[in-house]
Amino acid sequence: MLTAIESTYEKLDQAVYNLVTGGGDIRERLRFAGLEVLLIRTAGLPAWLRDEVDAIVMALTGGIASGGLDGAIDASLRQMHPTAGVRIAQKIYELRNRVRSSLGASAPNLLP
Repeated sequence: MLTAIESTYEKLDQAVYNLVTGGGDIRERLRFAGLEVLLIRTAGLPAWLRDEVDAIVMALTGGIASGGLDGAIDASLRQMHPTAGVRIAQKIYELRNRVRSSLGASAPNLLP
């Protein structure tokens, strides 16, 4: 069974994979990456990681933090400038790398 951090890493890794390999502009790729981030259960995570995940969710949803988050992502991304999307994508990538470092050699990788 995966630990909470390992599960979080898998979802962040899939989000980065979606950002790198997905079709469309950054907002379209960010939608699929964001859906992976929404699957992260923050209970049991260290405070630093929980805070980072929450900040990304807030950025993806335009500040809406409860109920119908996937719809909030769609609404937020429709209004978002691509450069703002790039900043959120960078945060996802950086957090994935930070979690990977905390796991050490045991972290799998979807990307070569």
